[in-house]
Amino acid sequence: MAKRKSINIFFASPNIPNPSVFLELVNNTPDESYAVKVESVSQNRFFINCHTDSSYLISDYGDNILFPKLNFSGNVITDLGTILKTFSSGRQSIVYCNTIEKTISTAFEYAKTLEEVKNDYIDKLVDIINEKVHEQYYLKYCLKKGIAYHFGGIPEEIKIKVEELYKLGFIKIIFCTSTLLEGVNLPAKNIFILSEKIGLSNMTNVDFWNLAGRAGRLSKDLSGNIFCVNLYNQEGYWKDEKKVQILRNKNIKEVEPIILMKNNKNLYKNIANYYTKNEYTNKSLSEDDKKIIEMYGNILLYHDTVNSDSILKDRFIDSGNNSLDILKKIRNENSIPGNILAEGIDINIEIQNKVFNGDKELLPIETTYEGCYEVLKILCKEYDWLRTENKGNNPLIRSKEQLTYYATLMEGWINSKPLKYLIQKTISYYYNSGENKYISLRKDGNMYNVKFDKNNSLHINTLINNLIKNLENNIKYKIKTYVGNYQSILRSCDLDLECDWEEYIDYGTTNPKIIDIQNLGFSRTMAIFLLDKYPDLFIKSEIGEIIGIDDEKLRASINQDKYEEEYKELNTLFEWE
Repeated sequence: MAKRKSINIFFASPNIPNPSVFLELVNNTPDESYAVKVESVSQNRFFINCHTDSSYLISDYGDNILFPKLNFSGNVITDLGTILKTFSSGRQSIVYCNTIEKTISTAFEYAKTLEEVKNDYIDKLVDIINEKVHEQYYLKYCLKKGIAYHFGGIPEEIKIKVEELYKLGFIKIIFCTSTLLEGVNLPAKNIFILSEKIGLSNMTNVDFWNLAGRAGRLSKDLSGNIFCVNLYNQEGYWKDEKKVQILRNKNIKEVEPIILMKNNKNLYKNIANYYTKNEYTNKSLSEDDKKIIEMYGNILLYHDTVNSDSILKDRFIDSGNNSLDILKKIRNENSIPGNILAEGIDINIEIQNKVFNGDKELLPIETTYEGCYEVLKILCKEYDWLRTENKGNNPLIRSKEQLTYYATLMEGWINSKPLKYLIQKTISYYYNSGENKYISLRKDGNMYNVKFDKNNSLHINTLINNLIKNLENNIKYKIKTYVGNYQSILRSCDLDLECDWEEYIDYGTTNPKIIDIQNLGFSRTMAIFLLDKYPDLFIKSEIGEIIGIDDEKLRASINQDKYEEEYKELNTLFEWE
């Protein structure tokens, strides 16, 4: 899409020895590419096995350098404390735990062994958590001990402040999941890697060295330390010492995307099977793998519909098995315009066509709970969610009853409500007039259901984590995608839309002024704050649209003591100081 608009395209990726492959994917010549191998700091590599009480430094010049025994106790938290005290010794460290459950529980239990720290910045963040999240949120207890945890399900505002305190050195140890593989810049003197997995999958060399590369801070340290630690003595957590071979050699292979591979796991044959509604070649394919095949099929159909040059299309046609005839047939049967295909690549093309060619209900105009519930019921019926979105590790929906939960979240979100409101509404949903609904908890890798107890801090934290995950992944991504697809289909059929539900979900508001303010570059929270406290400082167009703000008047007007956090955010945005 960028190429058709004559936009210059640049790809950059750390640890990839053949960055030119990204150019090949979009039919560009790989000649204009450059790869460089630079080590910013030297890195020492260690392996610690708590269950055999053996620790050593990996040497490139001979045998491993053994350390004296550390007299491990067999208690996970006690042994972790021994490791951090011995090897971290007050320096900033990252502890990678893989799953959210292990990250939270390990950090929380370790925090219990520490003394409270006295720090004004940490105290302010604890106050913010009490005010904006919940008094029983585990993270605040960790912060009081000078440590924290970090994963995708932490409220964005809190996560940013945790990162700031870590960079300032007020937080010494941070426990994390693979979010640190996804672009968060948090280098440390030491990184302790407690698992060789990301979720259920083994780390690739690229994943491992992207994570391990956080050890050592350029301009601050001459070296960093990488520790692989068998702490839990479980499969996937360095129980098999042979897996430590990944630490010995930083030998990252060239990346070969599946659409360019000769051995592509029957990708093109399965795209044809998707088009013809036949079984896939591998009957044990996971739901995620099936979804990927469908997405490639939708992208291919989009490329063909807009007559775009495409490696994917060329490889599909060259794969044989009547591929060209199959593509022509699906093209002729397809009613979906190219622009809608591009926006809905993760929605089954057969379902999209049924919606396009069938009778369509207009979406409600009321943004109440009832209106949200009605939108969700329409989408669930039109896109057959109970069949298409009820499988895999993280399905959108398991039963129709979940629509009432999503409607509760959606109503608060699109009506500009803060996170604490959403949390309280969700607690009320699970504990309505004493009628407890069930909540799923994970223990030792297994899920089990218990009745929700609003006085149980574990239940509260699980609810908050699930709420944020559902808001980010399901409401603001999956459901928004379906809403956008449905509204685009309605528009293409010349059916009027009295309100834009996709926009409401995208911006988290139905207020056009708050939308205008967000379009100036402010966050949703800041947009709501500014409109509430300083509505007269906005600059408007002739038709009343907000097009700017008088930042100098804002700087003179805002009460720095009363709105300290808001002032700090605005100060960063406007570079006042």
